[in-house]
Amino acid sequence: IGPLFVHAMMRHLVRSLEDIPLFENTAVTVGSFDGVHVGHRTILERLRVSARARGLSSIAITFEPHHRIYFGREPRPFLLTDLDEKLALLGETSVEHTLVLPFDGLLAGLSAREFLERVLIDRLGAKLFLVGHDQAIGRDQVRGPKNVARSAKGLDLDLETVPPIDAGGAPVSSTRIRTALTDGETTVALALLGNPYLLTGKVVHGDERGRQLGYPTANIALDEPYKLIPAPGVYIATADVLDTPTGDAQVRAMLYLGTRPTFDDSRTVVELFLMDWTGDLYDTRLRVSIYARIRGDMRFDGASELVERMRRDEEITRTWFDERERCMMKLSM
Repeated sequence: IGPLFVHAMMRHLVRSLEDIPLFENTAVTVGSFDGVHVGHRTILERLRVSARARGLSSIAITFEPHHRIYFGREPRPFLLTDLDEKLALLGETSVEHTLVLPFDGLLAGLSAREFLERVLIDRLGAKLFLVGHDQAIGRDQVRGPKNVARSAKGLDLDLETVPPIDAGGAPVSSTRIRTALTDGETTVALALLGNPYLLTGKVVHGDERGRQLGYPTANIALDEPYKLIPAPGVYIATADVLDTPTGDAQVRAMLYLGTRPTFDDSRTVVELFLMDWTGDLYDTRLRVSIYARIRGDMRFDGASELVERMRRDEEITRTWFDERERCMMKLSM
């Protein structure tokens, strides 16, 4: 998988409700879309199909910041995607417009009916509203298709319901993915996401311990303080170098997340060993894509034992990429 492809989706980042652009004849869905997982993608594909059948334009509405951050309900990192990552992933879908609304006091104060009337109908010209099976809207937290339909009574707005998307006997949800990532069940999390897990941030100076061990690493300060960091361990990854003058350059990499217990460090670090890479990356932004977890975090008796294990991790990582490349070549034949 190369750098994320963004189609000709129109992005609209709005400062206030009064700045919402005016549309006519649209089909709309609303959500946090945290992770843009397979459930979200199913909803967005349904939106595309329903909009096209009715001759409407499709709009996905999301919010910044996340409502749990605005209300102070989440003291710990929990986001599966920061805003840039979310927009990049939404750009892979076939939705024509993505509208990012500011989640502020004015928006939070709208009732469900006020949101439907003032935002969806008056500003966006919505004729169709695609409603999730457990979706809640408005300060009155009107939840579920039947209750939303009551709030929309008398409005010139059709509703269409999307049933839950199941995988492995349970609905796909951002909460389920967060739990899998935190528990080290990376394979499960990635299957529910439908794409690699992303981490984006700037390369900063570290203590250069990796360089001393023969594995120089890029220490990454994440852009989003609420970004969820998966379970400690070593991961197979790639890095997109976002600030190169010629465009994105993707590099095979080995990612470490943890507190470096061998050196009695207490800080959680995000360290990336870029394979076959030379050059200065300080102050460069990287987007890391996680593909698999090799192992959990471990305490070693000393630096030599750690290096020996890192060599094994590198071998596993290179083999994984080589096998992946061979499979892709077979598929292209």
